This record gives sequence, structure tokens and C-alpha cells, in this order.
Amino acid sequence: MSLFRKNKKSFPETGAPEPRKNPGRSLFAGRPGPFAALLVLSALFLAIPTLVVPGLRAPGLFGSGIFGSGTEASDSETAGPEAASEPRGVLALPMSRDHFLNNLDPASWNGPLVLHMLLYEGLLEEGPDNSVLPSLAESWEISEDGLEYSFRLKEGVKFSDGTPFDAGAAIFNLKRWVNDDMFSSLESHRVESMEETGPFGLKIRFKEAADTILRELAYPRPVRFVAPDHVVVTQDNPKGRVPFPIGTGPFMVESFTLEEFALVPNPHYHGKKPKIAKLEFKVIKDGQARVMALRNGELDIAGGLLFASLPLESLKKLREDSRFRTCLTPSLGSVFMAFNND
Repeated sequence: MSLFRKNKKSFPETGAPEPRKNPGRSLFAGRPGPFAALLVLSALFLAIPTLVVPGLRAPGLFGSGIFGSGTEASDSETAGPEAASEPRGVLALPMSRDHFLNNLDPASWNGPLVLHMLLYEGLLEEGPDNSVLPSLAESWEISEDGLEYSFRLKEGVKFSDGTPFDAGAAIFNLKRWVNDDMFSSLESHRVESMEETGPFGLKIRFKEAADTILRELAYPRPVRFVAPDHVVVTQDNPKGRVPFPIGTGPFMVESFTLEEFALVPNPHYHGKKPKIAKLEFKVIKDGQARVMALRNGELDIAGGLLFASLPLESLKKLREDSRFRTCLTPSLGSVFMAFNND
């Protein structure tokens, strides 16, 4: 369920395609109009820790509202040709936890997953109906024995600092987490070898058949790619750390402090361009404080369990407030079962 604050701001009008339907519900609050894509984002992020959601260019998630997929014609008809391509407006959003932008490393468990998907991309992304779609890898082939996967990387992709993404950058990133015990539950923990087969060719061979590896390569982490020049490697930390996130995703970091940060469109992005000029996040850890900020007009949208949930006791009053609109969206759900082996 979502709540939109009613106002008269002008943003590009679009509608969000219906997301993949799964058990579970998510609660949101915010302003009406073109922000349905972010609401779907929040809903689908409920299960990101173990399941995969579409990347930023995936249909049903960012295909409308923030990105231009399937919306350019209608925008051009109502606002002229230039309005279809130029991002407009500022969206104020809450973040319920630390952002970790000083070390938002896909090869770790640091930071909110929404930021990994806004700033970084993977080889693949999840699409509708459990499909797997190309992302940084535009095609792939699987050997008859199921042990070898060959990927053709998309050419012309650049990180937000302007440096190119190629097979060398891909191998650099893969080596930071492949066969790492931190990710021992993944098929990538059973990699035998990796090699470049050209500037945009990548081959991964497994010790045994990796039936779910394509699904894993769409995960929001660890399978995301950072500009190698921005990974600081030391003798004490050969894996390196990421003091400032530089990825190939549709957004890049403009500035950040401990309490707030701003994302702007990545000028080098190779996919559909963002339709919002800036995303301004405020770290508001207390749920009632988020409700107050929404009521005071400091936020445009609030809600989503991992994004910035709203206290259930406040939801009824917000729904009764004529300034807000509510929306219930399908979401993914995860159930963990852990065993104590001690």
C-alpha cells in the first residue's frame, strides 16, 4: 500500500507496468503521479537479500516514471520532443538505514540494495515471469556439459567516471568475490577458471554443473561491477575497498554526508535515461520521524520494508488524510531457515 502526497508539481506523467505478482504486500506513502516506478521498486526490494529483482532497466520496475522505456511517445505528444529526453524535477525520499556510500562494495554485504541497483549493474537482470534478460552481457552460450558459460559483453558501456567497461574490468570484479567463502552458498563458489576471450568476451568454467548461475548473475550483489580504478587495494586488504561508488548504473552520486545524499543521472549511461533530474535521500531511521517528514512536506514518497517502511499504527491515519493517496502493490517475500550447528 502506498501513500502519495497530493500536490501540483509538474513531472513527466507515466504509468508503471504491473510488477511480477508474488505473495506479500508492501506499504508506501508519497505524492501522486509519476512515481509509481519507485513504489514498485520499494515493493520488489522486500526480498532482495535472497531473491533477484529486475535491474534498473528491467520491465515492470523502472520501465516508467523514472526511466523512459515505452513512454517517449506519450511524453512527446503532451510536452514536446525535448521533454521526452531531458530529466526534470527533484524527488525527496527517505532512507531508513546507513547508506555506506563511503564503502558501497558489491563484494560485501554493505549498504541498502536499492543503492546497489541504482548505481551498479550486473551481467544479467531478472525480467518478467522469472525470465533472465541481458544487461552488461548482451548474450551468452552454455557448453553441452553445462560446465562452461561464454558471455559477450555489451560494447560502448562506460562507468560514471567515463572509463570503459570491458572484459578486463569484468574479470577484475569477479575475482573479488568468486570462490569467496562469504558467498559459499552460490554457484560462483565452485568456479574452476575465468578468462577473457577478447576485449568483450568472458568465459567462466565451473567444477560441476551450475544450474542456477544465470539467476545468480542477476543478483543485486555481489554480481555488480565497480570501476577498477576506484577500488583501493592495500597489503592488509588485497580484496580492496570502494571509498566512492563508481558504476555503470543509471545514477551516480553527486554528494553525500552521514545524514543525506543526492543521486543524479549518469551522463554515460548506456540504457534508457532517467526521467528525474535528482533523487535526494534523507537518512531517517525512526519510523515516526518519517511519518512526520511526510506530513510536513519534506518527503515525496515513503514506504517499503527495506526502503523506508512506515509504522503500521500510523498507516490508518495517513490513509484517512485527504492529502495522501494509498496504493497496495505485490511484492516479493523471503523466508530464511537457519540451523545452529554448535
